Amino acid sequence: MIEDYLSLFPGSTREKARFMELAEAVLRQVTDLQAVVAFMNGAFSFAEAEGKQLDLLAESVGLSRADTAAGSKLHGRAVPAVPPGQAGPLGMGRNE
Repeated sequence: MIEDYLSLFPGSTREKARFMELAEAVLRQVTDLQAVVAFMNGAFSFAEAEGKQLDLLAESVGLSRADTAAGSKLHGRAVPAVPPGQAGPLGMGRNE
C-alpha cells in the first residue's frame, strides 16, 4: 500500500533517496493509523456492542440500563430526560 502512494510522486522526486525515505516513514505511520481507526470503528460500534461494551458506549452518551425502563422512547431507544437549563449528555449544549 505504501508503494502505491510512493508511486504518485513525480520521477524527479523519486530520485532523491532521503526525501523518499522520509515520505515512506510518514506514509508508514499514516497506514498504521488507518489500521487503528478501522479497528476502533468496530470496537466502538453500537450495532455490534454487547454486554459491558454496550454499557460503556451507552454511558458515554448519557444512557444506562435504568434509562431504558424509565426514559422516554425515540425510535425504540431510551432517551434520558434532561431538565430544562441542565447540560445534556456528555455536558454538551443545553436542553432548553
